[in-house]
Amino acid sequence: MKTEQSGFALVIVVIQASLASIMAAGLYMASGSTVARANRTLHFEKSFLIAEAGAERAKAVLSTNADNINTILTGADGLTNTCDDGILSFGNSVSFAGGDFSVLVSDNADSNPSLFVDTDNTVIIRTTGTYENARHVLELSVTVTNPSAPPADTDGALAIYGSNATVNVGGSASIDGRDWAVPADFDCTGAGCDGALTTNAAGPGVFSATNTTTINGSNNIVGNPPVTNNAVGEYDEQYWQDQVDYWTPLASLSISGNVANGSSFGTRTSPQITIVTADASIAGNVAGAGVLIVMPDVDISISGTFHYEGLVILLGDVVCTALGTADIFGALVALGGENSVTLNGHPNVKYSTQALANLANMDDLPPPLSVQYWREIK
Repeated sequence: MKTEQSGFALVIVVIQASLASIMAAGLYMASGSTVARANRTLHFEKSFLIAEAGAERAKAVLSTNADNINTILTGADGLTNTCDDGILSFGNSVSFAGGDFSVLVSDNADSNPSLFVDTDNTVIIRTTGTYENARHVLELSVTVTNPSAPPADTDGALAIYGSNATVNVGGSASIDGRDWAVPADFDCTGAGCDGALTTNAAGPGVFSATNTTTINGSNNIVGNPPVTNNAVGEYDEQYWQDQVDYWTPLASLSISGNVANGSSFGTRTSPQITIVTADASIAGNVAGAGVLIVMPDVDISISGTFHYEGLVILLGDVVCTALGTADIFGALVALGGENSVTLNGHPNVKYSTQALANLANMDDLPPPLSVQYWREIK
C-alpha cells in the first residue's frame, strides 16, 4: 500500500513539474513577444522622430534659399532628370540618432507644369526616417517667401491702432512727429543724444486709427497735425501684427525684471529684435537699436538715459512709463486694446526716418516659411 502511495505521489510531482515547465515556457514566450512588440514600437517611434529631424533640416535649408528653389529642384549638377534632382545641400542620406534620414524636394502642382520650374514658392518635402528595421515617411508642403522690407516710415511718432488707449504727456516730455536725424554718436550722453531736425516733411505726432484714444497733455505733442483721431494711414493693425508675428521668433534677446546698467539692445549697424516678456524696469545708461516688442499685459518702466533707435511696439494692455531723459528715435506703435503710454520728466519720442531706415541692417533675417500641410505617408 505504501508503495502504491509513493508511486502515485511521484506521478503527481512529475505532472506538476511538467505543468510548471509548460507555464514557464508560455510565460517566457509571452514575455519575449511583449519585448519584441515594445522594441518594434520603440523603433517605429524613433524612425518617426528621425523623419521629423529630416523635415526640420530641409526647412532650414529652404528658409535661406527662397530665390534658389529652381536650383534645388534640379540639384547640384543643374540638370533635369538626373539622380540629384531635389536633393538638398546636406546630401541624400544623413546619419542621425542611431538611424538615418533621406530628404527629397519636389515642385508642387503650380501654374507651370514643369517639375523643375517653381512659380509659387511652394514645394513638397518628403522625408524618410529609418531606425533598425523600422521606417517612417512624412510629407510636407511648405511655402517660403522673401521677407518684406522693414517699414521705412510709420503713420506717426506714436501710432495707435487698438481701442481705448491712454496717452499722458507731462513735464518737459514730448511726442514729436517732425523728422529727426539720429545723434551723431550712437554712444551719446546728455545733450549729445538730442539729434537734429531735418527738412523733411512732418507727420502726425500722435496718429490714432480709432476715436477712443484719450490724450492728456496735448500741448507737449508736435506734428502735422499734432494729433489725428479716427484716421486712415498707410498701415493698419494687421500689417503690424504680421510684422510682429514674423519678428518675434527671431528675437535675439528677451528681457524682464531689472535691466542692468550699460545693457545693449543692438546698434545701428547691427540692430536686433528684443522681446520684453514680463514686467521690466530699464534704468541707467542703456542703449539699443532695432525692434523692441513689449508683450501683452506687461508693465515697462523706462528711466535714466535710455537711448533707442527703431521701433517700439506695444501689444495690448501694456503700461509704458518713460521718465528721466529717455530718447526714442523712430516710432512707437501700439496694437491691441487698453494700452497706456505715460511720458513725464524729460523723455522724448522723436519720429525719425533715419532710425527706421537703419532697420534694413537686419538683412540676415531668414524668410518666413509656412507649412501648408503635413501628413504621414507610412
